[in-house]
Parts: sequence; structure tokens; C-alpha cells
Amino acid sequence: MTHICDNYYFDSDGSQYILYWCERREILSLGKKEPTGKFKDCQDTIGYYLTLHEMLKGCIRHATKLAVKNGVIENINECMDYITVLEEKILDATRGN
Repeated sequence: MTHICDNYYFDSDGSQYILYWCERREILSLGKKEPTGKFKDCQDTIGYYLTLHEMLKGCIRHATKLAVKNGVIENINECMDYITVLEEKILDATRGN
């Protein structure tokens, strides 16, 4: 897998690009759903894309929706600023920074 920015990664199966969200999550107990203090690496598939451009747009779209949901973005100006920062992160990644 190739890192894009933050917790976003992608891979290809030869036909399409696959966007992933990867993070370390705490394992919960089976019965009571309480934290166990143990962690595991998790990978969620965000989507499948025919072009690299569409996959990068999907990454920005997903990150922005997540930021709105989590209260990081509260108005349109913050949203536009957030998208600009993400685009810069992606451009930096393509330059090897």
C-alpha cells in the first residue's frame, strides 16, 4: 500500500485504485464492549476508483465529511480551508515531502 496523507492509503489490483483508511483501534471485550487495553491495526475500504485523480478526490471528499461529522468543520470557510490543507498535503506527498 502507498501512503497518501494522514490515515489514507491506496493500492491497485491492476484494474482499479482502492482507497483505504488505516488506524490502530482498541479491542473491546466481547460481552460488555469495554476497552481491553489491547490494540489492533485496522483497515477500512473507502472506495474503488478507475483513475488516480478520482481516487484522490474521493480521499478529500471522505476526509472532509469525517471532519464535518466530528465537529472539526463548523462553517463553509472552515470547510474550504480544510480542503485547501488536504490538497497541499496530497501535493506534498506527490513531491516526496
